[in-house]
Amino acid sequence: MRDNKYLKLVMLLSVIGFGIAAYLVVLHVKFSTGSAGLTEGCGIGSGTGCIDIAVSKYSSIFGVPLAAIAMGAFLSLLVLGFLALSNEQGGSEPTYMMFLLATISVIVTVTMFIISNYVLREFCVFCAMLWVVNLAIWPCLVKQLGLGWGNALAGNLELLGGGKANLRRERVTSSFTVAVVCVILMGVGGLVAKGSSNKGPPGPSTMVSDFNGAQVVMLPAEAYGGPRSKGFSGEGAPVLEIAELADFQCPGCKMAGQFLRSFELKHKGKVRVTYLNFPLDGSCNPFTPNGGHKQSCALARGGICAAKQGKFWPYHDNVFDKQEEIHSSPSFVNEIVKEIGLDVAAYEACLKDPATETELQKDMQYGEMVNLESTPTIIVNQRKMIGARTPADYEALLDSIESQKK
Repeated sequence: MRDNKYLKLVMLLSVIGFGIAAYLVVLHVKFSTGSAGLTEGCGIGSGTGCIDIAVSKYSSIFGVPLAAIAMGAFLSLLVLGFLALSNEQGGSEPTYMMFLLATISVIVTVTMFIISNYVLREFCVFCAMLWVVNLAIWPCLVKQLGLGWGNALAGNLELLGGGKANLRRERVTSSFTVAVVCVILMGVGGLVAKGSSNKGPPGPSTMVSDFNGAQVVMLPAEAYGGPRSKGFSGEGAPVLEIAELADFQCPGCKMAGQFLRSFELKHKGKVRVTYLNFPLDGSCNPFTPNGGHKQSCALARGGICAAKQGKFWPYHDNVFDKQEEIHSSPSFVNEIVKEIGLDVAAYEACLKDPATETELQKDMQYGEMVNLESTPTIIVNQRKMIGARTPADYEALLDSIESQKK
């Protein structure tokens, strides 16, 4: 009776790899569709490496999350492992198929390592864990099959027939079928997960036609950039210059922020997003005297003061994500101020500074300048778009504009 300890170890590693890949699918779906909260991260460590990789063009193949394909590969290894263990005499074919999958996984691992470190220049701890699992599985199968290290790669050719293993063709075919079915199932599952998380209307995006038919407005250059902008910061102009006129108490503005975050993270070298205040609060906004968002003016001033300390976006993300808590308890914003590390004394002094109110009034004048009708209003390359737009919408528009420039 052969010793199956390495085969069992591969199956254990496959379970671990499946779990990591499943979490990476969740990250990909959340951040590529804009369904993640504004303060939501990777769940471990600091920085946005996992998120940047999750939304990059390298994270999917024909729309299928690469991590879902990895789930299919690990599921294949697990099922084939059970087949090999359950049939002592017919276990060679499933094991050799596992070895072929492991070899392909090593190639993908090396490729993704190069892309992550030298193209995207980002580090994802969960991706790294997956790479370690892939690299650990391969030598285990070398040992399980009794291959020498010098000719291990040649062991993949056994599946083609004519090798020393004398594999039976029908068992090779069934093993191959198992692998393909597992990968297809997980791939389809990944597509379904993305589709169900997409908050936009079904069917093709109408963003390009909406943009072409949108009203042209002229915000001055000074409305863009500064501490309340993120994304493009190079020479010249971004491909998409976006200004979001929004209200911190507006649920639709929160959604717009989530969508813009996902899109800007993916295209930060081509897109700039600037936040402009338009609180629907008559206590400070003369253009909405009957506005019912009674905390919006205070929240807008808070954002301006957070920007003075270089912390606007942490403030923005926390205030939107904790919209309900702030609505029920306005003093909750003080907890956010402390949480994001603002100098409280300087922040409170800024709130009382007349210059803060002047800056807020200037933002609201921009809203009047574009004849704002509701929040959020998104100004994209000086065209007025009303309402939140999905990352897929912005992708369609970016592709259209870039194709016109070629």
